[in-house]
Amino acid sequence: MSVTGFRHSIKVPRFYKSAAKILVDVKNGGNIKTLIKDVDHPNKRGIMALVLKTLQHSSVIDKLFEQTEILTKEQNINPDLASVLATELIWGKRCLEGESKPVLTVLKYQEKFLQTLSADGLDVEDPNESIWRPRYVRVNTLKQPVEAVVNYFTKRAWKLLDTPDTYPAYLDFIKNNLKEDYFAHDFHFKEMLLFPKGTVFAKNKFFQNGSILLQDKSSCLATQILNPPPGSTVLDMCAAPGMKTSHLAAIMQNQGTIYAVDHDKVRYKTLLETVKRSNLKCVKPVQADVLRFHQRKAAEVEYILLDPSCSGTGMLSRLEYEKAETSEKRLNKLSNLQGKLLRHALTNFPSAKRVVYSTCSINAQENEAVVEEALTHASDFRLVDCSQIFKGWFNFGLSEYSCGPKCLRSVPEKDCTNGFFIAAFERIFG
Repeated sequence: MSVTGFRHSIKVPRFYKSAAKILVDVKNGGNIKTLIKDVDHPNKRGIMALVLKTLQHSSVIDKLFEQTEILTKEQNINPDLASVLATELIWGKRCLEGESKPVLTVLKYQEKFLQTLSADGLDVEDPNESIWRPRYVRVNTLKQPVEAVVNYFTKRAWKLLDTPDTYPAYLDFIKNNLKEDYFAHDFHFKEMLLFPKGTVFAKNKFFQNGSILLQDKSSCLATQILNPPPGSTVLDMCAAPGMKTSHLAAIMQNQGTIYAVDHDKVRYKTLLETVKRSNLKCVKPVQADVLRFHQRKAAEVEYILLDPSCSGTGMLSRLEYEKAETSEKRLNKLSNLQGKLLRHALTNFPSAKRVVYSTCSINAQENEAVVEEALTHASDFRLVDCSQIFKGWFNFGLSEYSCGPKCLRSVPEKDCTNGFFIAAFERIFG
């Protein structure tokens, strides 16, 4: 049977057919990022978002289908296409295009779906849409001073609000006051500006020339904790796409050396583009396996940032809920690699003073568990207490781990950022 499940004069829109096909392939072990590249459709981003949303709500969809008996009563409809259509109808655009038989069939069950959700106390709203987050903009101080960028926006009718002087007040303030035509400074980063959610910068000249970067606040926490002074030698172990590399270069005022290493060919190309666009003169890009980083260069490294591949479960914009990303097998594979890289950072760089480990994951298996295991192999290092680095910060590592209170977490529901985890190690001298 075709993915549509019907032979009908009115065809199912290609958007839905493509999403259903990718859904099947992901369930069979495919990687959605690879699969989406081969889709012949102009709205690849929309298809990817719909597939991820379908995977995110898969357990609820299964329950809906079971209780409404749609797959039993409508035996000609393909289950995967039905899942995609139901997701779009309930958690997506809340409408369906065209009048193909599968579309009309799912529309027929709309009221039953909503009644079932209500009866079971399930929320129709997308859980990630209920998490408020501003549009974070980091000023690239290597190209423009913060004041110049602020003046640029105020001259274009944007109104700068005063940032409160306590973190709880700041969080309440940005949720309630950051409306259309208003912007503000971040509480912790003077170079970070906050704009209303959904603000578009694609045609802004400062965005186009690299003077401002769209970077979530959470990904700046690790680089600020590393805080290498100007003139330092730094290793960014998994550097692409280069946003943290760029922030490190700004912290160092473009003085010193940052070895920005990435093994993947495509990601490395993106890294090169970031280096060029952001005026990163102190950055030396290296396409290599960081575990085989040149020994002579390794002896020079004083500061190390390790932000390895992870499940991405803290990233609201990516919605990485696909089974391949969050299965136990996948997490084991990721945590093993993360642990290997962290042990390498702590044991093979004799001049390293500080090492910062971070992930955009909320899973302890990739975070506190990796840190505790690494500490057993690194007697020359101790854990830095990150709890006092950012004024007023109140989210830390999980208390069931001994390292937890000294680690930092950003929590989407509380900090209005992506979810992040950071741990810092410093060498014990004397």
